[in-house]
Amino acid sequence: MSCLLPPRDTSLLCAVLPIAKGVMKLSEFNVAVDDEFGAGYGRVLLHDLTLEALGGRTAREALSAGLAPRDVWLALCEATDVPAERRHGVGQREPGRGR
Repeated sequence: MSCLLPPRDTSLLCAVLPIAKGVMKLSEFNVAVDDEFGAGYGRVLLHDLTLEALGGRTAREALSAGLAPRDVWLALCEATDVPAERRHGVGQREPGRGR
């Protein structure tokens, strides 16, 4: 199993959270966070909630360290008990809809 992490203890993340299939842009990550948690609370979670699946990093630290937004999103969802049906395909706007 491959794991795209910067140097640090990656054994926990690779065992618990395999690299997600598909690509999520950072802008889609931000939309997903805002849609699921609201803009204010979402920012608090990104900066303050440490995620065991990401080696004890916050979501913001993990993104800054180069982790894929989709992997960070899924770890955030797992830690906050977001239902599975709201984890995949989020962050994408419907075609033709303004931002």
